[in-house]
Amino acid sequence: FWYVVTAAVAILVLYHYKRKKKTPNRSKNDVIKQLTAQEIAAVQLSEEERREVWQLFQANFTKEYANFVAFDKYLCKKICLLFRDTTSKRALQGFIILHILDKTLEGKALRVVVGDFFALSAEYRRSSTPIFTLLKFCVKTKLKCPWRQMYYFFITYSFKSYLSFSRSMGEYYPCHTRPTPTWEKKVLDMLGRETAEGWGEYNPDTCVIEDASRGTEGRLTDLARSVPRDLSTTWVWFSRANPQFAHGDCLCVLCCIGPKNMLVGIKNSLFRAMGFGSKLRRPPQEGRNLAFGMAGTKFGDNETKRATKSYLVDISEETLDDLYNRLDKTRLPDQTLELPKDKAWDYGMDLKYLHSLVEYWRTSYDWVVQQRYINQMRQYVMEIEDINVHFVHIESTSEDAIPLLLLHGWPSTFYEFHKIVGPLTNPARHGGDASQSFHVVIPSLPGYGWSDAPSFPGYDVREMANTMASLMQGLGYKKYVVHGGDWGHLIAAHLAHIDPNHCVALHLTSVAVWEPADPLIKAKMMFDMALPQIRLSKAEQAWLEYIEKFTETEMGYAVVQQTKPHTLAVGLTDSPAGLAAWILEKIRAWSDCNGDLETRFTKDEMITNIMIYWLTKSAGSAARLYYESKKAGTFAPPRFKVTQPTAVAVFPKEILRPPRRWAKYFYNIKRWTVMDKGGHFPALEEPAALVADLRAFVFQDLTLQRIIHLCRLRLNVE
Repeated sequence: FWYVVTAAVAILVLYHYKRKKKTPNRSKNDVIKQLTAQEIAAVQLSEEERREVWQLFQANFTKEYANFVAFDKYLCKKICLLFRDTTSKRALQGFIILHILDKTLEGKALRVVVGDFFALSAEYRRSSTPIFTLLKFCVKTKLKCPWRQMYYFFITYSFKSYLSFSRSMGEYYPCHTRPTPTWEKKVLDMLGRETAEGWGEYNPDTCVIEDASRGTEGRLTDLARSVPRDLSTTWVWFSRANPQFAHGDCLCVLCCIGPKNMLVGIKNSLFRAMGFGSKLRRPPQEGRNLAFGMAGTKFGDNETKRATKSYLVDISEETLDDLYNRLDKTRLPDQTLELPKDKAWDYGMDLKYLHSLVEYWRTSYDWVVQQRYINQMRQYVMEIEDINVHFVHIESTSEDAIPLLLLHGWPSTFYEFHKIVGPLTNPARHGGDASQSFHVVIPSLPGYGWSDAPSFPGYDVREMANTMASLMQGLGYKKYVVHGGDWGHLIAAHLAHIDPNHCVALHLTSVAVWEPADPLIKAKMMFDMALPQIRLSKAEQAWLEYIEKFTETEMGYAVVQQTKPHTLAVGLTDSPAGLAAWILEKIRAWSDCNGDLETRFTKDEMITNIMIYWLTKSAGSAARLYYESKKAGTFAPPRFKVTQPTAVAVFPKEILRPPRRWAKYFYNIKRWTVMDKGGHFPALEEPAALVADLRAFVFQDLTLQRIIHLCRLRLNVE
């Protein structure tokens, strides 16, 4: 209704405007030329504004891309829209440089606004101001020549930039949720070919300008998962004038500028300004290509497979000697406070237990035996965007096995899953059904274990998911299932959102629901908490009481790791006893051990997990994930609903086990299994129950046979 009313008002205004401005005895082409000149003159920058833009450019952009040439000269000749903050200082936050092109295609007159977007910060880019400013310019330009079809065209190296702009508009192409209409495809191909002249080759099947000089490296599929940058797009002029700026292929994007699309853009801009974010689009339909219709370049040939190197853990004698020397010299604080046995952990680590564990570590624990056991698992390293990712990859002997990605969290490592590898990959040997087998991939998350730590800031949960998608792609898997707990479940959610056509299902043991971004979901949850006796079961009420106490008494570790991870890292990297205390106190609190760690874990299992952090010096880089995710706003439930079928195994001592109705706000729940026992580390505590639930979900609950069929999956098999 409101679209109709607004459209009617716009038509009346347009009619009045045309009558008022109608100029007799003047051809349309003359009017277009005059309007173009007027537009350029109207938005020409003053000397002060030019200097301000140049200073902003120098201060923020040339730090990453040096040796730009002729920018100031170029800036003088083009249309430029400036973005300023809303404070009294009116500081310049960014700018868009625009070109207006008048084209003719098959006898039809077109007007194309070609532009590029620069923003000082991601937070500012996500606000409505840049898009709203651009929309105002496009509306103004459209009204001056309403008889011409009008489009906005840009190219980008960045997936983030593509989503940021396109999600604010109604119709944009290429799009992963709908095919490109024939006419728009012709316009896009024409602009793509013209843009690519002398620089690269335009591929009409993918709408990508391919930079032949880089060969098969640097494809957009890789760059779409590149390091997030505040300056996220470029244009061909810069690439030609500054060869070092051309970082590979780029995607051509076309947006229709018409009454309906402009109204959608204005609505979404206002929606974002109110803090609700742009409206999420429906999920891709089965059979459609992955993001921007580029499945042909991303999957389907062997070029997408990445090189892997076999890996064996081999710790030197010097490193072990240093460790045992530190253990010999361990200095624990005096425990002058006498506490009863049931209160020994109230102040943190039980120092008496720590003393006994350090003594066992120093005198009885044998790392060589554990290293030999770890090396029995086939381990590899794959380089993904300058990060060497360590992972275990064990393929089942069954041709019909389903690929399964297992994601750990903190304070775990890949070693957490060592008990379930055999039952998953070779069920017949462990009393299971041979037809219910998996190919298992267990990565060490970047910054954990033997995976490299990111050398740049901003590597949060979302970027971790990008890396995991590249890992599965690099191994040649077209379809796969993901299991995760702790950090792993958040990574799995983002992975499902990033790679929806290939990540087909999720199995989780944790579900975060705190601080939902959607105000409607938040209101529903607050209503449930306001009337718990009516809205929640007794078990759910008990969990709410537990989580309130947990927040008060158990979240100190997270606050430290979210704010000052490097300060903490100094102590954890220097003292093996300190590292053990930091990790074991959490394992005890989060597991179903009734206060006695050794009822669930052997000393060797606990120490081996600690050793992986110690030997790789990864305590600090692992903690940094808390900092980066908190800063990026991803230390929270997903801001979208995961549409893939999702199973949740609810273990009674798991921290993140909210009411099912709350979990359904974020996930497409198809299975909800309440376990009798177990905690935050089910692969170690209750491996048989976890394996049984995984099998039941994948091979029984996912009754859509197309999912199982699509998972028979190596890249070289259709």
